[in-house]
Amino acid sequence: MPIFHRGADLSATPNTCAYMLRCASMPSFGEAFGEGHQQLVIDMATQWLQSDSSGRGGGSFLDKMFQK
Repeated sequence: MPIFHRGADLSATPNTCAYMLRCASMPSFGEAFGEGHQQLVIDMATQWLQSDSSGRGGGSFLDKMFQK
C-alpha cells in the first residue's frame, strides 16, 4: 500500500502495521515485490508503529489514511 498511497498514515491501526511489517520482513516478500518496495513497507510500517496510535487529535481513520 505505501507505494500507491505514500501519504497514507496507518498509525491508528497498529495491528495492520505489525502484520505488514511481518510480511515485508520475509525474504520471499523482497523476492516477489523487489527490495526497494520491501524496504519502503518496512520503513513505513515501523514509522506508523512508532507514532501516536491513540487515534486522538488526528481526525478519523479515513482522514489519517488519506492525508496529503
